[in-house]
Amino acid sequence: MKKYLDIILPHIGLAAVYLGTLLLVLSFFLGWTTSHAVLFLSLFLIIAGVIAHVVILKRSHKY
Repeated sequence: MKKYLDIILPHIGLAAVYLGTLLLVLSFFLGWTTSHAVLFLSLFLIIAGVIAHVVILKRSHKY
């Protein structure tokens, strides 16, 4: 199990950004733009994904 986490964990931030972007695009094409919950969820996924990606990159490299 730890082997799979070592493979997946470094990419979890980018996956959240991609998922948030996909949710924004889907909400536009499906007409869900009046639902604030969908828009805030996608915004949260994008911001949390960017923060997670930066933190994971900083922890993986030694300065």
